[in-house]
Amino acid sequence: PAPPEGLCVGCLGVSDGLLARCVNDLKGCVSSQDDRPEVFEAPWVLPDAFASSRPRADDDVSGPMADLQRVVKKAGGAIVRVGEEGRYLRVEFPVDLPLFGKDIDDVEFYFTRGDAVMQFRAERRTGNPDFGGNRRRLDEVRTTLGWDIVPVLRNRQRALFFGESPFDDFGPALYDALRPGQEPTPYEAGVLSRQGETLKQSQRRGPFGGPFANDDLGVENA
Repeated sequence: PAPPEGLCVGCLGVSDGLLARCVNDLKGCVSSQDDRPEVFEAPWVLPDAFASSRPRADDDVSGPMADLQRVVKKAGGAIVRVGEEGRYLRVEFPVDLPLFGKDIDDVEFYFTRGDAVMQFRAERRTGNPDFGGNRRRLDEVRTTLGWDIVPVLRNRQRALFFGESPFDDFGPALYDALRPGQEPTPYEAGVLSRQGETLKQSQRRGPFGGPFANDDLGVENA
């Protein structure tokens, strides 16, 4: 059966601006609001045309939500519910794997109020490992949409703090804060390298680019 929505542990839906933590096998779940290294992936930021350094007056995400629904349908997802005044999307992706059989990935998206950040959570319903399937699917969705990754300086207590590039002297780098004393994975190292190159290019262009325009991982903390 589908997981219930509500306030229980592992329930789907939004509670106080947060999606549920991963509760089953951590190899079958990914979340932008669960800071455990096994499941964490940085949230997304909407494209420059929508995003700005300040909250939008009308806080309208109807356009990006329509784009998101179109892309997840094309990726094979079945939309279950839209809620939270059009800011929340729940989708089911059917999967069929040898040995494990048929299963469903429960995927949630939530547009954070007052900014241009997208939170998400995806978990295999039976609790079986997903062998990276949810991460790959989410990355394909993000890439198709043309959205970027937000640099996260700190994700403790499930509160996200966005800050400057880890290549400046503002404070702790993204992965130093999330996993103190541990080396970044090859994927993480690649992300940091791309951010550093983008930062160098933006510095050559001058200081007047928008806060989202010059950093391929998201916004700097002005």
